[in-house]
Amino acid sequence: MNEKYRLSAALADRYRIEREIGSGGMATVYLAEDLKHERNVAVKVLKPELAAVVGTERFLAEIRTTANLSHPHILPLHDSGEADGLLYYVMPFVEGDSLRERLDTEGQLPVEDALQIAGHVAEALEYAHKQGVVHRDIKPGNILFQAGEPVVSDFGIALAVSAAGEGRLTETGLSLGTPFYMSPEQAAGEDTPTPASDVYSLGCVLYEMLTGDPPHIGSSAQAILGKILLGEVTRPTKLRGTIPANVEGALLKALERLPADRFPSASHMGAALKDTSFRHGLEAQGSSSGWNGRSVGLAVAAGVLTLVVAGLGWIAFGTDQAPKPIVRFELSLVGGHRMVAETGTDMALSPDGSVVVYVGADGPGATQLWQRPLDHFEPSPIVGTNSPGNPVVSPGGERVAFVSQGVLKTVSLVGGDAVEVGPTSASFEGLDWGPDGLLYFADTSGVIKRVPATGGPPTDFAVPDSGFKYTAPHALPGGAGLLVTINQLGARRPAEVGVVPPEGGPAKPLVQGTMGRYLPPGYLLISDRQGQIFGAAFELGRLEMASDPVLLVTGAYSPSVAFAEFAVSESGDLAYRVTRAGDEGDLVWVDREGNMEGIDPEWTGIFAHPAVSPDGTQLAVERWEPGGGFYSLWVRDLERGANSRLLDDLRGFRSAWTPDGRSLTFRT
Repeated sequence: MNEKYRLSAALADRYRIEREIGSGGMATVYLAEDLKHERNVAVKVLKPELAAVVGTERFLAEIRTTANLSHPHILPLHDSGEADGLLYYVMPFVEGDSLRERLDTEGQLPVEDALQIAGHVAEALEYAHKQGVVHRDIKPGNILFQAGEPVVSDFGIALAVSAAGEGRLTETGLSLGTPFYMSPEQAAGEDTPTPASDVYSLGCVLYEMLTGDPPHIGSSAQAILGKILLGEVTRPTKLRGTIPANVEGALLKALERLPADRFPSASHMGAALKDTSFRHGLEAQGSSSGWNGRSVGLAVAAGVLTLVVAGLGWIAFGTDQAPKPIVRFELSLVGGHRMVAETGTDMALSPDGSVVVYVGADGPGATQLWQRPLDHFEPSPIVGTNSPGNPVVSPGGERVAFVSQGVLKTVSLVGGDAVEVGPTSASFEGLDWGPDGLLYFADTSGVIKRVPATGGPPTDFAVPDSGFKYTAPHALPGGAGLLVTINQLGARRPAEVGVVPPEGGPAKPLVQGTMGRYLPPGYLLISDRQGQIFGAAFELGRLEMASDPVLLVTGAYSPSVAFAEFAVSESGDLAYRVTRAGDEGDLVWVDREGNMEGIDPEWTGIFAHPAVSPDGTQLAVERWEPGGGFYSLWVRDLERGANSRLLDDLRGFRSAWTPDGRSLTFRT
């Protein structure tokens, strides 16, 4: 017996089920007649797989907390219960269209209409939030028009389902919320979204009403969630110039990645949409095209270094493999703790993907290795690892090898003294622990050497041709060979990822890229200087590419090295460092009271090491060039507001003015 007949039979004394009128991720919707009150209603039946996880008693207990919401812009809950094993709830039947249907028809709404709808939804959210109820699934499909007025439906249903199902939803592969409108904390899998999550979702809805698309779009749910976590939002006025400045400011504030940076309440968002003087970001502080003579300090927005870990078993690259679920989340560094960028790689994953090891520092202290098990909230230092680089975890996951002042060392992850493998003249440009128990490393001459992890004399494994050097070695499983990066000395020829055969010798070029890593059961991941990571099928037996590279990740930067840094595990995890949109575009003056004033809001990028000339008329600063993959040296005339690019491919740091202000020096 199908669901409709089961429902009709079980509720025959109360409702006459007429027909199915819709189906969503959580429920199937039926038009019915309420026999007692002689009115049309919508009966929503939870999907059977969802009902099985939630459980009847818990669902009904939780949904009662939302049944008393009474607001002109909230669709009330009439009834709920269980019928022949089906969990259902009853709401008024609204004959008008939903916002989803209107957007599908019109694309973009008039600005006045969009603001009126958003304002009424904000009022509904403010009321519910004060009652302790967070919607969790604000989207155009849940905003209906009743007699021309917007009403929010399914209020609290997502909360009831989530609370009743506890943590078991993720075990079934079910999720709450719609990817286009999820807040970053929902995308990251947090269990208890706050009212700030609803504010973010409302921002997404308003953004779509005004521009025609949500702020984050992609070809798959995974792609959308990844963009949400990165936090990059295109300014809406770039898509529609008639959007008022205060509305754009309100949107950008509502769509801030961190909940603490959004509006403190839905009512504050609603007020900003009406306040023509509201601004957010540099616009709120004004801008200056030149030096104004005040006593100020110059600040460059500092990047927040995070890790994103993703299970990559879903990558198929044109094969017949069924996609597998992807999980994305961030490991944020808090307080004074920070990752440190060295030449080479600064992080590694254990073979099972359960531990991240990285070069870091706690406050102003010296650098050392830190480990962060993914089931722990706090990182812990690995003692005896001062001034490290190129960490790599052993195949068994018990020890980590690293380079310190040209010496290879290993140390246990559970404690103990570091052991010197031997003086090896190892560089910070690559190290790997092979399945054969050998450490493969790049020495200062660009030769790949290998040495037993237990100690002994190193031997040459891969010697490049004259004028080239090898870096970033990565041992392939089963002793199949070694991936390396091929760099031409003194030339601008793009770096290439190549492969060295099992017996050693010169590397065979495979593909342009700055670092390559093998991912079981048969993929090659390649990074480039633009912060991108690509994936391609790879035949391990023949040591050949089996497909063209496919772009997987953007925005994977390591601030002080010229390639996108990442690490992989044998279980199919990818960890990489990210540069956020908020890390770009903020060259500002800061006075002694902490007030900020933008230097040039149109001049954006990743900046480093600003220096003001002695007479205060010029600013020298290093700027990362995404298209070129290097830092360049710029000078800005603060009186005229003109920028001059002096030097490309800057391989130094911290420029300084000579006393006469006519020359710049820098360390290299």
